[in-house]
This record gives sequence, C-alpha cells and structure tokens, in this order.
Amino acid sequence: MPLLMGWLQLIMSIFSDNPLGFNKLKVFPMQMQNFVDVLMGSFLLALPWTYAFSGQVFLPHFILGLALLLKGIFAVESPFLTRPHRTLPEGNITSVDSLEGKLNH
Repeated sequence: MPLLMGWLQLIMSIFSDNPLGFNKLKVFPMQMQNFVDVLMGSFLLALPWTYAFSGQVFLPHFILGLALLLKGIFAVESPFLTRPHRTLPEGNITSVDSLEGKLNH
C-alpha cells in the first residue's frame, strides 16, 4: 500500500502546478495536491492499526504519514488555510483564477 501511495504522490508532483513540476504538464492545481496529501497522510498514519501490524512496525508509517498530513495542511496554497474567495453570481461558483492573475489578458 505505501508503494502505491508513493507512486501516486510522484505522479501528482509531476503533473501539479508546482515550481518543480514539468512546465507543460501542469494539470492539477496545488490545492488539489495538498488535499490528496492530507488524505494520503491520514491513511498512512492509520495504516498500521487498520491492518493490525502495529505490533511489528509502525514508526515509519506514523512519521511519514504525519509529515505528509502536516505538509498538506500547512502548505502555502493549502485548501485548509486559504481565505475564502468571492463567489460569482452564476450558481455560487468560486473562482480563484481571477485572484491568481490567470485571467489577465
């Protein structure tokens, strides 16, 4: 399970809109990657007790899961710490593109 989660993290890092990702492959916003980090970190944190191998080894899963969870919550573009943006009148859709300067011509 951690190997699968590691591959998913690598793929998300390559295709996300971060400075270290590929320039032409920026498909996922950083807020999405941070949300996935929180989900995977919490799952990795609980994995030894979920599959009942905490008596053998739990420290690597606990440390890396906690690090991933905290990274996803306290990152700069985290969806958990960003201010709410103004909503558009059409269906209460929230747009962050106008605030990030992506809609400037």
